Amino acid sequence: MRILRIVLLLVVLLLIALVVGGVVVYNDLTRSPLPQTDGSLSVVGLDGPVEVLREANGIAHIYASTTHDLFFAQGFTHAQDRWWQMEFSRHIGRGAIQELTGQNASVMGTDVFVRTAGWLQAAERDLAQADPESVAILQAFADGVNAYITSRPASQLALEYRVLGVTGVTIPIEPWTPVDSVVWGKVLAWNLTSIWSQDADRATVLDALGAEMLNAFNPPYPYGERTTILHDEDLPISPASAGAALAPAVVQAARGMHPVAAGSISGELAFLTSREVNSGIGSNNWVATGAMTDSGTPLLANDPHLGIQMPAIWYEIGLHCQPVSADCPFDVRGFTFPANPGVVIGHNGAIAWGVTNVGADVQDLYRLEVNPDNPLQYRWDGAWRDMTVREETVRFGDGGDPVTFQVRETHLGPIINDNTLDDAGMPTGFNNNTPTVLRWTAHDPGTLLTSVLRLNRAQNWQQFREALTLWDVPSQNFVYADTEGNIGYQ
Repeated sequence: MRILRIVLLLVVLLLIALVVGGVVVYNDLTRSPLPQTDGSLSVVGLDGPVEVLREANGIAHIYASTTHDLFFAQGFTHAQDRWWQMEFSRHIGRGAIQELTGQNASVMGTDVFVRTAGWLQAAERDLAQADPESVAILQAFADGVNAYITSRPASQLALEYRVLGVTGVTIPIEPWTPVDSVVWGKVLAWNLTSIWSQDADRATVLDALGAEMLNAFNPPYPYGERTTILHDEDLPISPASAGAALAPAVVQAARGMHPVAAGSISGELAFLTSREVNSGIGSNNWVATGAMTDSGTPLLANDPHLGIQMPAIWYEIGLHCQPVSADCPFDVRGFTFPANPGVVIGHNGAIAWGVTNVGADVQDLYRLEVNPDNPLQYRWDGAWRDMTVREETVRFGDGGDPVTFQVRETHLGPIINDNTLDDAGMPTGFNNNTPTVLRWTAHDPGTLLTSVLRLNRAQNWQQFREALTLWDVPSQNFVYADTEGNIGYQ
């Protein structure tokens, strides 16, 4: 009996140890990556003390005395809350998802396509011509991110590193760089534009049916040069004009759209390369004048319909200079993306703004004739013109042999339909039968971040409009309100 009691005691102690050990392991796995939200931290790289206060629901408000410290702390805070999302975001922008997943046939096409489309190269061009203030803020944000990710082992940065490690994937944690922030703007610009796929479909129908049947099936834009939303004859807005219904054909077209399939890695990333039209249309923003509100002041609302995901694509934050001055002019709250400094949608002490997507035609496709004697030349203005070639290498987090392919570029842009995948999931090389070039305005050097930063500190309608002269892609509709009672649309 004594032996039995000892055995039972040992079993009980073992079960307790297993439970306690399981709780410890569980807490280590799930709790250690959580941010520190109280107490003090000593962080190298700050000019002075910074205070981060959080609302009950976790929204951070950063208070700093210099612009550098404000955006350094924003980078640190973003990484605290959303590091894995940031890690995944930059790998999307670089066409390097398989560095996180290991070799994956369903993802290879996405990596190859993103690299062919040249998102990273476009981001590097933006950064190369950015103004010094924007570069300094990008660098301060990156320094803050790096201060956080170097303060902890990988196991305490994100659970995903451990989970993927079980599958044989090893992910070196690289420093965050300014281009990692800029390239996310290119991802969004691509996500909010689908013209290239529409052009490709129109070309297919044109080749098969001819121009007359194409225009009957898909009529050209019917308004000639009248492309604004309001005209002189529409004003003043009346109950009759405000209540006009959508044309039945438009309603039917919207109802007939189908969503992109989801449920897997390839499904989640389908928006990058899919030529399906997403039925999640209908972002809305509106602003009412004070004459229409109980408070007597303007009321602004915004509901941008970006895809639902977990964690959310948006990140809410407050950025507050103390004191607000010419050297530190920011006092703004709103929504941004984890990979980016500043606030994209929100308000400061004087103005508020909201955005929806335009879906502007910022892409064209060109069908080229390649020199049959030289695959690196194409005909332009009756003569053979040289292409440039860059080499891309896809690497795999599980240690598989890298895959290298070449991207051909013209003065218009890259040949977008080279390197389709064969049955083994490998790039097939050059397409000299129907080589098609993508011309995209986001390939031109842009000033999106500079626009965001000026928008954040704009104090009136004129400064708001001046900030938006630098907003290039993605094309957006803006609504505006200010504390003086003005409302506007651009």
